Amino acid sequence: MKKGRILVVIPYLAAGAQGRELEFAVAGWRRHFKEDYLIVLVGDRHPVVDTGDDITFISCPQVPDTGYQNYRPHIDHVRKFRKVLESFPDAKGFIYACDDMYAVNDFDMTDIRFLKIISDDIKGNPKSTNGWQRDAAKTRALLKSEGLPVLNFVCHLPVWYEVDKLLAIYDRYDCDHNSYIVEDIYYNTYYRDRVPFKLDRERDNLKLGVYASPDFFELTGALDRKIWITNSPIGYGTVLEAVLDDYFFGSGRNVLRNVAIVHYNTPELTRATILSIRKHTPGCNVYVFDNSDRRPFVPMDGVTVLDNTRGQLVDFDAILSRYPGMIETGNNYGSVKHSLSVDYLFDVLTDGFVLMDSDVLLKRDISSLFDPRCIWSGEVFPGSRKKPVPTLIPFLCWINVPFCKKYGIRYFDGNRSWGLHPGELFHQYDTGASFLEDCAATREPVKRTSLGEYIVHLRAGSWMKKDWMSWLDEHRDLYE
Repeated sequence: MKKGRILVVIPYLAAGAQGRELEFAVAGWRRHFKEDYLIVLVGDRHPVVDTGDDITFISCPQVPDTGYQNYRPHIDHVRKFRKVLESFPDAKGFIYACDDMYAVNDFDMTDIRFLKIISDDIKGNPKSTNGWQRDAAKTRALLKSEGLPVLNFVCHLPVWYEVDKLLAIYDRYDCDHNSYIVEDIYYNTYYRDRVPFKLDRERDNLKLGVYASPDFFELTGALDRKIWITNSPIGYGTVLEAVLDDYFFGSGRNVLRNVAIVHYNTPELTRATILSIRKHTPGCNVYVFDNSDRRPFVPMDGVTVLDNTRGQLVDFDAILSRYPGMIETGNNYGSVKHSLSVDYLFDVLTDGFVLMDSDVLLKRDISSLFDPRCIWSGEVFPGSRKKPVPTLIPFLCWINVPFCKKYGIRYFDGNRSWGLHPGELFHQYDTGASFLEDCAATREPVKRTSLGEYIVHLRAGSWMKKDWMSWLDEHRDLYE
């Protein structure tokens, strides 16, 4: 290795990856680290190691599970760091980083060495089933027994280790066999008399941690005012990946990823709908849930078809048989079947999706509908004398599935569905009404729009005999 080059060591376990974390992490080092460096990926191989001479790879399989009393990743990291030092015996120190730390502004060794904590106490729980919590408790007890501070230095940010000091910790506490949080031992030992900076999400410029469904606007704001964005496993998903992909690779891909269309016997209409999406909001993942019994959707490149033409995904007949008092609604229970289809999509498109009718053409970009802060975006029909319960209009709306799962909300509710119950409830709940009612109870933010700004709509194109070909000719400019 060239003299003076700084090692950046990233342990990597392929089975633990949520997606493209490592690609983004490496891109961040390349764009923003203002030092001469060499990234050392240790563990499992990844194709990114073949993308430049600023990165190398050392194979090091994960250590076997050593049982309940030891948290495997901590012992595994000791093994991996020793493996790196075998390959770089002259190294005096190195940066330890993770594959889910993404630099989005410039930094150098000053920022790495800057002492920082996440809290004043490591805490932990020795009886927890969570290995990290048990190791935190063990580490805290060890530091207390040594008369050392118990500050929590694990900020999920890159840290600097001096090799001789780190090896002394390994040897003294037999870290090859005892799973301690070495980062906390290291910094509480060698910097015991220092007063480190405590991270503050709202005020500091160092880090935005994503630990749940991310706020899109907070994420994009962090690109200007934070050095790093990091995530936990459950924080990684469509929104974070799209923002990082656009930032690092200039994809220009809209963060609106998933659009779902429920199709029923209208292949010409559905095709035009998809073409209008591609014209006005390119880069979407389009899914077609096909309920046709006569004219199925004709496959298109880049479109995922969920084939329910024989009831293989949702058996409508079996579900309807549970409601012996149901009354024919004039459209073969279209509202119930549509709601059941959307409900199925909750378990497929778990990051959320824009729901569209198959007889809708876009007039403009629909990116503004997508808002991870809101449980839904769209227009509300306030109700009528015949159907008095307001509904979120299903022609075009954003559904935040992570929020829905948080509150146990589903799209279909058999106790509140048009036609399943005679008498008072027969007409009250149209498609999207029970969903809107449940969302309102959460008091989560919503975004109200006027659909007329975004779409033209044939209306009832899938079950009423309409001349949709002339309608398509009239609006050809919206999809060609």
